[in-house]
Amino acid sequence: MKRCPECRRDYYDDTLSYCLDDGTALVDGPATPESSTAILPRVVGTNDESTAVFRKPTQTGIESPNTSGPSAEFLLDRFKAHKAAYVLGLLILTVSIGAAGYAFYKFAWPSTAVVQAVPFQSMKIERLTANGKATDAVISADGKQVVYVVDDGGRRSLWLRQVATATDVQLAAPDNIFYWSLTISPDGNFLYYIYGGASVRSRVLYKMPLLGGIPAKVVEDVGSPVGFSPDGKQIAFVRVRDKESVMMIANADGSNEREIAKRPGTQSFGSHFSGGVAWSADGTKILSVANKREGEGRFQSVVEVSIADGTQDYITSRVWYEIQRLALLPDGSGLLITAADKPADFRARQLWHIPYPTGDPRKITNDLTHYTSISLSSDSSALITVQEDNTASIWVAPDGDAGRALELRSVSGKLDGYDGVAWTPDGKILYTSMASGTEAIWVMDVDGKNRRNLTVGENPNFWPSVSTDGRYITFTSEQGRNRRAWMMGVDGNNPREIFPGNNPVGAGEWIIYGHEGGLKKAPVNGGDHMPVGETMLRLNRCAVSPDGKNLACQTNNIGEESKLAVFAIEAVSAAKVFDVKFELPARIKWAPDGRSVTYVSREAGIRDIWSQPIDGSAPKRITNFNADQIFAFDWSRDNKLVISYGTSTSDVVLIRNSKK
Repeated sequence: MKRCPECRRDYYDDTLSYCLDDGTALVDGPATPESSTAILPRVVGTNDESTAVFRKPTQTGIESPNTSGPSAEFLLDRFKAHKAAYVLGLLILTVSIGAAGYAFYKFAWPSTAVVQAVPFQSMKIERLTANGKATDAVISADGKQVVYVVDDGGRRSLWLRQVATATDVQLAAPDNIFYWSLTISPDGNFLYYIYGGASVRSRVLYKMPLLGGIPAKVVEDVGSPVGFSPDGKQIAFVRVRDKESVMMIANADGSNEREIAKRPGTQSFGSHFSGGVAWSADGTKILSVANKREGEGRFQSVVEVSIADGTQDYITSRVWYEIQRLALLPDGSGLLITAADKPADFRARQLWHIPYPTGDPRKITNDLTHYTSISLSSDSSALITVQEDNTASIWVAPDGDAGRALELRSVSGKLDGYDGVAWTPDGKILYTSMASGTEAIWVMDVDGKNRRNLTVGENPNFWPSVSTDGRYITFTSEQGRNRRAWMMGVDGNNPREIFPGNNPVGAGEWIIYGHEGGLKKAPVNGGDHMPVGETMLRLNRCAVSPDGKNLACQTNNIGEESKLAVFAIEAVSAAKVFDVKFELPARIKWAPDGRSVTYVSREAGIRDIWSQPIDGSAPKRITNFNADQIFAFDWSRDNKLVISYGTSTSDVVLIRNSKK
């Protein structure tokens, strides 16, 4: 056992080295005993200031009696002479003390009714998987079984863990299928999951026997994880419509759908990726993640929705940058969420407790781990979540030759280049880094020296790109979950916001950016924004050719696999479409000679950079990094490759509430 010497919290996981609450180094065994403390008696002095009064002890340590006061005989005579007055005075004094005591108890003594214990303050953590490939997990109501997903080389399988025996059984073999938002029915008989559908906002809910079997479709057009009613007979979920989202309930078999509440699109209920729904313990309300606008920002909080009349209220005034998942404590006294408090915490979401119906939210964990899914047993003694850990470092390879690649070791963090790298015309490297506490764009020499932050502030800045003429840098800045296109000089001077938009790239005098599923362009020096031609293709994540005349983009049409579209900026309707295998999200860069487009693809679980010639010939692999993950890359004008790659691991952990 280990214990924090500061907060005295006990830990039963010997792999932990630091306290999850205050970061103090843990010590083995119980903390050191409390030191002896002298308590000074306090009396009110004549000037109303508290004064410590020290009495001189005798040699035996017993306070000397006061010999200068009146004798006992004198006091007895006085009492006999004024007996009635003394009795009356004693009665008045007794009543006064009683009244004062009651008033203090009633109005000054802290009410225990509002003090709510935070669950999992004393916890034992057990890792259930060790392959680094788990993506989602859920625990059964009785806490005896855990179902989890394993992603191995892009093919996902379902597994069942018997907690008591630590044995695993495969429920579904690896396949090119996704299992999102796992949920086990309250009776423990069925596993529910989400897959397919027309878009990421409109999926299909399936169920299958918990011990394996043929999946059956339950309901279509589902836009969030589902939550079960206390009796297990109904489900609640979000449905996304044009410019609004709707809270729906239906029978557990998908029949008898009905709408109970709506929210406008800008303040919608949560989604598959950052959302969740749960029924209140009395079955009269639905609790849901919801977007909340505050000033220019868009944050997330939790609302309760009345099933009877659809009225909505936030259960707390607290907002988070993002809430990924929620789970209701079985006794209904609160919720647990996995959430990022601020943008800098986006890749280190923590577990939080929100008292319900009222109370102040508090963090349960406070570490560098990234927690994603969350699920509770029916007695709240066990919690299942997935811990993620990403590492990234920057390498430079002449001609893309991995055998000659040189690592530019980070001196400040483990996520260098995670959200973008780019070459400047003078051979320096732009990259994203968390060294300043939030994601920012930095620059360094090609040997890793002279590192400097180009963007300062609390807002995350990422996806840097250098214009084809080499004069300026474009990047995306996120402000309260609203993404905006920014630009600055190639030396980092004169940063300014251009417009609301995403993934801006510079093509000489034009800046091109994604907007509402299409592309727009705007003059560098200001002016009207206009569409980049007319096309039926939904395009994003574009790259500009070295001569500034062509674009290569990822297609994002609903219900279709993403493809590569190449076209002249002034002739998008004549785009060539190539059926390449993107590792999503697509990372696209033109080759320095402008005759091919390069991108990240995964074959047999191995990620490398591939090339698609624009003349239509077959794509080919051009690197042999055999990397676990390739997060970003870029080509210099003299054919040097800068790449950010590393590892991304995720495993299922069981957290036991040791106070239960």
